[in-house]
This record gives sequence, structure tokens and C-alpha cells, in this order.
Amino acid sequence: LGSNATTGQLVGLHPKSPDVQIWACSALKYLASGSEHSIAARLIEQSAGEKVVQAMRGHPDNPCVQRVGCETIVALGNTAGNISNLVDCGAHKRVLSAMYVHFADAETQARACEAIRVLCCSKEAQHQLLGPGGSDQVALAMAPFLDDEYDCGATGTFARTRTSKGAFVPCGADKAVLLAMDNHRNSEDVQAWACAAVSSLLSSGTAVSKSMMRLNASCKVVQAMQEYPKSVQIQKHGCAAIGALAINGENKSLLISRGAGKAVLSAMANHEQCAGLQAFACAAIRALAINSTNCAALIRQGAGRRVVKAMSIHHDRGPVQMHGCGAISALADNSNNSLMLAHDGCDNAVLRAMSTHHCSAHVQAQACAAVWRLAAKSEECVVKLLWRGAWQKVEQAMSAHRRDELVRRFGQGAIGSLGVGRSHLRALKVKSW
Repeated sequence: LGSNATTGQLVGLHPKSPDVQIWACSALKYLASGSEHSIAARLIEQSAGEKVVQAMRGHPDNPCVQRVGCETIVALGNTAGNISNLVDCGAHKRVLSAMYVHFADAETQARACEAIRVLCCSKEAQHQLLGPGGSDQVALAMAPFLDDEYDCGATGTFARTRTSKGAFVPCGADKAVLLAMDNHRNSEDVQAWACAAVSSLLSSGTAVSKSMMRLNASCKVVQAMQEYPKSVQIQKHGCAAIGALAINGENKSLLISRGAGKAVLSAMANHEQCAGLQAFACAAIRALAINSTNCAALIRQGAGRRVVKAMSIHHDRGPVQMHGCGAISALADNSNNSLMLAHDGCDNAVLRAMSTHHCSAHVQAQACAAVWRLAAKSEECVVKLLWRGAWQKVEQAMSAHRRDELVRRFGQGAIGSLGVGRSHLRALKVKSW
């Protein structure tokens, strides 16, 4: 890796030359993007992260340096250890500074949003990016009204947005990403990576979810999905963002009223062959459906059929099967819903997942939960499930994954619900197994 050391030296020895910084960072990016993850780690050991941060700090007004710097951060951040090192170097501050200074440049916004998504894999970076109001971070504003005074020194850039009273308050990465979506609605690239950044930032916890709902994150994500129905990336990351927003119970009804459910189902219909999108969509349906009103609305909109279709097309993909079973479990909120789901073939889909992915504890746990919910809400579903061998499949899952707490708990619940129907069938002298 002698060439790597030479590249790092170029960044350090010619700090005032933007051209040298651009090409040196580009070289680091391509080296780190190789198939061997160890190369990025070796670059980090040779202070590549520090050099990239220095380049971005030294040329805050050069959009090319900022874009390539963000791209290099993405390439270097391919492991948790590398991301931790980048955060220690202040990479997150440089990324947000780039978004502030170059708020009108769509490409810089897209690359910065991509970098935020990568850096958010670190809990420390999430805290630094969001912070208590962003006041101790590089604050951002990409609105037309910007404070004239800002500090581009090593301590970070503090941008401010004007309040209704004319004062200025600092803002953080959540506002920065959403402002990028507002300012660059015509850029598919910005919308895609902004949706990805939103879903990553939301993994920080409930407080962030509430905050982003207040900032109308759901409206912006749904709007992007509606305006770019053919973009797989926007649809996939949009579904992930909706699912993350819906984890907070207070957001669920509001998301449905803002068209999130329809947006997810539309994405599933338009991109049936994309397994990743289908998995995120099923997870979003599951999160949205943990609410009786939402369940009814989603089933009316065809959520059951969509989930079954996804599980049928991607029968060999564990994540699709796991989240699909989870969605069915959540949708089976009452007897009417359970019957409609059974009519859509959800019971068959769940049992097929149990047969195909018998080695996956995650799939088995969610499948057992789905059997439990379907059987608990409808006697007719119990009969169908027993005829199709649900009892045996649940017992097999519990035997194969006896140490898994979720499989054991959901399996016992399923056996309990099926047992009532089994006793009833025995009384009628009907042999269903």
C-alpha cells in the first residue's frame, strides 16, 4: 500500500491546492471502494480520515472538495471501527458544514446525505449529528435566509435559521436533510439519499422520531415517493423511513392520514422484483398496523395481498419472509381482518415460510406470532391452519429453536390458540392432521 501513503502525503503536503486535494481524496476513495474491506481499514490506520477532514476544512468554499470529501468518507466508513475513527476526526462536522455552505448545490447535498447515512451507523455520531438542538454541533441551514456570520474554523460551523421573531436558532442534521429535500425536489439523487439519511437518523430513538414528525418528515418522504414512483432507491429508502417513523405509537395514525400506507403499497406494486424494497415495505406495514384503525385501512387498501405477493416472489429471501410474517401478525387485529387475510392467502404464505426457512429463528418466531394472531381471532382460520399442518410446523419450530425466547413464547401462544380449535375438531370427529 505504498501508493496509499503517497496519496496521504499529497493531501498533507499541499493543503492549499484544491486540485491536489480533490485528486488525492479521489484516489483514497477508489482505493477504499475496492472489494477488500481491509484496505479501507489500513487507510484509516494511515490517517486517511484525518487527511480528508483537513482537506474539507481547508477548502470550505470549494464544492468539488466537499463533494469528493463526502464520497471518500462514505468509502472509508465500511466498518464500525472505521466510522468511529472518522467521527473522532470530526468527519460529521465537515459533512454538515458542507451542507450549510453549499445549500444550493444539489450534488453536494446528495453526497452529504449519503455520508450522514453511513456515519449514523455509529451511536456516537448520531448523538453528535443531532445533539441537544444541534447547539454544540455544526449547525445548518439551507434556507434562503442565512446568518451572515459563521465560523469555519476547526470548532465547526454554526449556521442559524431565522425564527418568526427574527432571532436565530441553531439547527442540526435532521433539519439539514429535510431542508435539502425542500430545496432540491427536482433532484432524484438528493431525494433518494435524504430518505436514506432520514431512516438512519431515526434509529437514534423515539425523541428523534417525534422531532422529525414535527418537522413534517413524513410529508416530505411521501411526497418524494409520489413524485419519483420509478426510482427504486427513493421507494426503498422511503419505505424504510416510514417504517422507522411508525415505530413511535403517536405517529401511526398521522402517517396513515398523510398517505404513508398508500405510498408503501404503491412502492410494492411498482417494484415487485426488488427484495430489499419489499422487506422494508413489509416492515413498514407491520409498524403502521399496530393500531386497529390503521389495520382496517391497510387491509382495505390491499396490504394483505401485497404482502402475500412479496412473500411468494421472494420465497427464498429471509428478510422478506420475516417482515412479511410480522406484517400479517400485526394486520390480524380482529376476526374480520383475520378472515380477510386468510382469504388473501396469508395463512398459506406463513406456513410456506416456516417450511422454507426452518433454520431461521427470526422467520420462525414471526411466523409463530402470525399463526397465533390468525388463530386467536377466528375459528375459521384455526380450521384452515390445522388442515394445513400448522400445529406440526409450530412444534417443529419450537423443537429446532428451543433456546430462542421469541420462538418459544410465540410458539406456545400459537399452540394455545390452535389447541382450542383442535379440541373442537376432535369433538366433531374431524381429523385434520
